[in-house]
Amino acid sequence: MTETLNFTIDITLMTPTIELAPDQDTGQNKNDNLTSVTQPVFVLGSIDIDVRHVELSIEHNGTFKTVVLTESADGWPYRPDSALADGSYTFTVTVTDVAGNQQTSAPLKVTIDGTLTTPVIELAAGEDSGTVGDRLTNHDRPVFDIRQVDSDVTRVMVKVTYNGKTHEEAAVFTNGQWRFTPSASWADGSYQLAVVVEDLAGNVKESAPFEVRIDTTTTINNIVLLNDTGVQNDQLTNVAKPSFRIDVPGDVVQVRVTLDGGANWNVIRKNADGQWIFDSPNTLVDGTYTLRVEATDEAGNIANKDLVFNIDTNIQVPTIALDAGQDTGANTAR
Repeated sequence: MTETLNFTIDITLMTPTIELAPDQDTGQNKNDNLTSVTQPVFVLGSIDIDVRHVELSIEHNGTFKTVVLTESADGWPYRPDSALADGSYTFTVTVTDVAGNQQTSAPLKVTIDGTLTTPVIELAAGEDSGTVGDRLTNHDRPVFDIRQVDSDVTRVMVKVTYNGKTHEEAAVFTNGQWRFTPSASWADGSYQLAVVVEDLAGNVKESAPFEVRIDTTTTINNIVLLNDTGVQNDQLTNVAKPSFRIDVPGDVVQVRVTLDGGANWNVIRKNADGQWIFDSPNTLVDGTYTLRVEATDEAGNIANKDLVFNIDTNIQVPTIALDAGQDTGANTAR
């Protein structure tokens, strides 16, 4: 009696592959296996149809984890059940077919980077020209420092909003510091800035808005001699200790005056009525004087204006007498 035994020889098995799904490699370089996705999808390939067991080994910081995969309608995808912590991971796939053949893929090293520090923007030292911290400056191209920028950041953009319109400008990295200076002078007004940073992994963060006000000019509207006697507005007075009113914009915080060309200055204060009044502390002799006024606003802008005036406190006593030959009496001396 003869028996026939049919058997199959199967000693071959393709080496499997594993890689990030096409849309999972984030950042500027789509082939660096760096991703900001903390639960990325992986795609397994080159798996023979007779494979019955697929095992994924994951190594992270010296710790190993093994996951048994099952085939789905989409093939052999893998997505972690929970978010992976930032760091480097090595993924290796081992497949076994029905004949017991085994093949192991080349290791896939993937870096997870799902975090990015929120940046901060502020005026650089010396740029806040008024009271420090009031975000008011008289610089029309102020310099801004950008802090809390991670070392792997590759792009730093500044969004500038003025009069309802927003545009972007690039910051620069110089001397170990990210900084931003406007490409052109800014007009006076209020500006809102926000920094947008992006790292190698494609994480994006935007800073809180930063408001800054540009104020590059101030003025002295008028200087009024309050004791203008005689003809009005002729800057002539018979008062030896005259008073003056200085009219300035509402954002002026200091007014000082001098009557001697700047050798001595008098700082004046607003009175209860909100007026800047200067009363000469000294009695002035008759003559021509120049009152020089200097006004400083809250942004640190300075304006100067002069008023030339005259002091005339004396008048010669008039005399009256008969013209020569008109005194016809005996006593011609009268």
